[in-house]
Amino acid sequence: MSSEEAKGKENAGATTAPKVTNPKDSSSCTREELTELVRAIKFAKPDASMRAVHREISQELSKKAGFEFLSQIGLNDVKKIWKKAVTAANKQTSSDVLKLYTVGDASVRLLAQEYSQTAAASEAAKTNEDGKLMLENFVHLFDGVPMDRSGSRPHQALINFNDNNQKKQSEEKNSSGDEKKDDNNNGSSKDERGIIVKVQVAASDDESVLYPMLLYSQDRSLKTFIHPDPEDDGYQKIRKWIMEDGKGGSLGHTGGNKAYFYARLTKRKKGAGSIISVDVTGLAPEQTW
Repeated sequence: MSSEEAKGKENAGATTAPKVTNPKDSSSCTREELTELVRAIKFAKPDASMRAVHREISQELSKKAGFEFLSQIGLNDVKKIWKKAVTAANKQTSSDVLKLYTVGDASVRLLAQEYSQTAAASEAAKTNEDGKLMLENFVHLFDGVPMDRSGSRPHQALINFNDNNQKKQSEEKNSSGDEKKDDNNNGSSKDERGIIVKVQVAASDDESVLYPMLLYSQDRSLKTFIHPDPEDDGYQKIRKWIMEDGKGGSLGHTGGNKAYFYARLTKRKKGAGSIISVDVTGLAPEQTW
């Protein structure tokens, strides 16, 4: 047998290990990140077996854009961190993970965060009518999202659905570090339903082409771009109102369409972006600005 044939035979019998070494590599998964991902899945699905969790990672989550490398995760990789992950997952509650957060560039750690918080939000909404209304009637956006969003994957915000007393206490807290809802201090156009924001849609000859929409308040203290997202219908909810009941811009409909919405503002810790919650149950009165 030649040396090349022997080498080929040796390689054929070897198993390919998943990339689990470099946390800065977008196509890798560290042991710590895998632990968090398993923990998130067990939090969302407490009865899931080890094999079921492995299938969720390697077959389902690997379908997400930027996370194809998760298909390389083996059952043995999950087995190695199973005990540690499950022990931590059993100690988690909805209140532990149901907080506002920002997702930037794709990473396994942030994917795990998104997974567990989505589950917590859904669970809270089942028992909290206010939570259901916030999920159904509002689209939650980050303030300050740029028009060019290449290289990042910002996800929709999840609101903390606590009971009314907890919510009231949270809103009354000052800037010591907790989130504070403020419906009146940003945007000079406001009424009892909250601040009023304008959303503009660029004109397009091809309706299948979806451009980012610009949202801003009268005094421009709030300004963000709303991007279409195949995994969320918030963009479409806002755009539908504008296209069906909005008005043309300064150049008429050839220059695009615009509409005014009621919105709520949730301020966050210093250095963390605020959240704009747009009411999509109807339009606000037309403004002159």
